[in-house]
Amino acid sequence: FLGCPYNIAFYAAMCHVLAKLTGLEVGELVYMGTDVHLYSNHVQQACLQLSRKPYDLPKLVLPEFETLDELLQLTAKDFILKDYKCHDFIKAPQAS
Repeated sequence: FLGCPYNIAFYAAMCHVLAKLTGLEVGELVYMGTDVHLYSNHVQQACLQLSRKPYDLPKLVLPEFETLDELLQLTAKDFILKDYKCHDFIKAPQAS
């Protein structure tokens, strides 16, 4: 509920960066969770998240870079999510 959406977005961005560095095209991202769990005090929040209709996916606009050295000089501000829309924040208590 909390980590998976972030992880998927990060892995997708990494696929785009690696494709650009290697001159390959981005393919399909396949995720297989091994320690998938939901804490009992997050069930209500997870149900709310699952009830929401997803927005259209944003477009990731990568900055110009050709080498790993050039990539390492960039910051998060150099990467743009165009047309990004999100639902309101869902607050959840600490699970541990």
